[in-house]
Amino acid sequence: MARRQPLQTENPVGKRILRALGGRDLVWLSREADIPPQTLSDAVHKGPARTDTAAKIAKALGMSLDHLVNGEPPVGSVDAIFDVIGPGLNRALRAPKAIDVPIYDIEVAAGAGRSVHDETPIGHWPLPVSWIAEHVGSDPDLFIVTVVGDSQEPELSTGDQLIVDHNQRRLSPGMHVVRHDGYLQVKRVQLEGRKVMLLSANPAYATTVLDREADQDSFEVMGRVIAAIKVM
Repeated sequence: MARRQPLQTENPVGKRILRALGGRDLVWLSREADIPPQTLSDAVHKGPARTDTAAKIAKALGMSLDHLVNGEPPVGSVDAIFDVIGPGLNRALRAPKAIDVPIYDIEVAAGAGRSVHDETPIGHWPLPVSWIAEHVGSDPDLFIVTVVGDSQEPELSTGDQLIVDHNQRRLSPGMHVVRHDGYLQVKRVQLEGRKVMLLSANPAYATTVLDREADQDSFEVMGRVIAAIKVM
């Protein structure tokens, strides 16, 4: 079977749509935004023909309509920064061009019934607002955790740090920090009907299969992994 090539476009609006999708696909966006697949495909390759279509796409992707249609505002303008990163990060704003993202220890946060955000940060990592706007989109709530263990070898190793968006907690395919039975784990999520599969890159670890309804009380997505800082 031929491997499906990643979707590409030269349209600037389409590029922002694809970038904001992360590990999700256009089928998900079509359903989430309630837009016919062909209309969405045209929007990616040619730009949205109607304002209401663009508004639906922006809402589904969690970004402002202005950012989707016109691109990121000029870096250096305080008002522009607030438009890009959203109110969720206002408290973390330290300078016009960067924010301090809190770093948490994933071992510390693994206790039953506790969330990453219940812990005290062990440090902060400044990230440029321009990078956040390009790779994450609007209104993220970022945190950084440290990988422990070898379940995601060779993709991730002990000591690697993950930049995670706590605002992207919707159940969707891709790499996530999840909480299962009270413990935080880094897993690649795959969906198949009602099945939620938690995958490890290391073949020594078995796939965990959950039911999205029956296991909803014991399973929670804490955020989507945006990037990994590798230890060399």
